[in-house]
Amino acid sequence: MTAFPSDADLLAAGWIKASRRHRRINSRPRVGQVYWIDFPHDVYPPEFMGEHPEIIIRAAQNLHGTCIIVPVTSKSQSDANHTHTLTVNPIPSVRQNRIQSHVVCDHLYTVHVNRLRPIIAKHNRPIYPKISALDLQIIVSKIQSALFSNRV
Repeated sequence: MTAFPSDADLLAAGWIKASRRHRRINSRPRVGQVYWIDFPHDVYPPEFMGEHPEIIIRAAQNLHGTCIIVPVTSKSQSDANHTHTLTVNPIPSVRQNRIQSHVVCDHLYTVHVNRLRPIIAKHNRPIYPKISALDLQIIVSKIQSALFSNRV
């Protein structure tokens, strides 16, 4: 029987105790808003790993709750069925470089609000961009398609 790793080993591997995560936002996330999230590092492909932007699909009821998100990536998703390319990149620094953002609509995650952090704009100012109503409508439609496409 192997011993459980020490706290030092876990911290060196990137694990953060839940009590050490401080909330970085001051109001509850709303549907269509874009935040950064740090996905776990011990995942299996095609799960998301590392830091990515994400879009709120179901809002949190308060600052101590959870919300449902879909991840956003700049990696082309041409071979995937349930993706959507946003009409406008919601992150200003990336939008200037004309980088497209692709929403992976079949990767739904439920996350605690403390895992979200705002987009940082010029002069280190937090912003909370929102995607267009049309983009949100298409994303929700693709989520429904992904959830119900394999019905028996």
